[in-house]
Amino acid sequence: MKRYLSLATMLLVAAAAQAGILRVNNNPGVTGVYTSAQAAHNAANPGDIIHLEPSNNHYGDVTCTKPLTWVSVGYFLPQNPGLQFAPVSGRLRNVNANSGSGGSVFTVACENFSVNTSNITLERCFLSGGFGTNNPSYANVVIKQSYIYYQATLNGNQVVFSNNVCAYAEVTDGNASAVITNNVLTQNNGATNVWNSIFQNNIIRGTGFTYSFFSPVEVSYNMTAGPGGIPAGNNNQFSVNMSNVFVNPGEAPQRSDKDFVLKAGSPAIGAGIGGIDMGGFGGSNPLVLGMQPAIPAITALSVPGANNTSTIQATFSAKSNQ
Repeated sequence: MKRYLSLATMLLVAAAAQAGILRVNNNPGVTGVYTSAQAAHNAANPGDIIHLEPSNNHYGDVTCTKPLTWVSVGYFLPQNPGLQFAPVSGRLRNVNANSGSGGSVFTVACENFSVNTSNITLERCFLSGGFGTNNPSYANVVIKQSYIYYQATLNGNQVVFSNNVCAYAEVTDGNASAVITNNVLTQNNGATNVWNSIFQNNIIRGTGFTYSFFSPVEVSYNMTAGPGGIPAGNNNQFSVNMSNVFVNPGEAPQRSDKDFVLKAGSPAIGAGIGGIDMGGFGGSNPLVLGMQPAIPAITALSVPGANNTSTIQATFSAKSNQ
């Protein structure tokens, strides 16, 4: 494991040679690294990269007050074999992006994520809990290509929420606004509000969830399993059998991201605005299986079991990720 992680860090250095890289690793026997995310954050300079290396143990809560790039190795790795040599992620617990952290980009796995400032991007993240931003003055908040088990509360200024899987997305503050496009929304029952937003190209998997929209809202080119829950017209489709839509529609919570790939002949193919596919895998920035960060990844590794010299001969395979 230690040798593998050194190679992984070398690939990360090659991919981002201009920034400092701080490694976080709490595996036994790994030295010269930070063992908690907060410790790495506190030691980092603005613009640095924090690399959360694979571990079976999480790296704790973190409160962010600096512009940093956070990156791990993805999620749903056993379900999507061949993406990474290590089958586990580097996980955080609860993340708070606070004042001072504007400009930060997160590609991580965590529990809950709270945005309390402007200019924050979540890309290819996995959240086992929920996401929230709760001030209409917060602008340039982007959540894309991510998997969120529970709700996404988007009470910011034109929050962009695209190509995600989550239980449901809401805008509950009448002064807030969002662009909610190309998502899969899995909650089966309940209700929420959406104010001042574009709601487009989404697939609502549940049969009994109701969205109440408040003007001005554009609700078009969506698909739902239920007979209602969104306004009629504007190329919205109702009572769609989800077994015809996804590879594995299943029951919420879903097992992995690949369940929401559109099956051959899916009615969501080409049914979005402009003829694009509906759902998380449609459009110009589709969901990426395994939440893979846009850095090189080691996919295979062979290292001798015993070595009595100062050099190591290792064979490994790697691939780039976009």
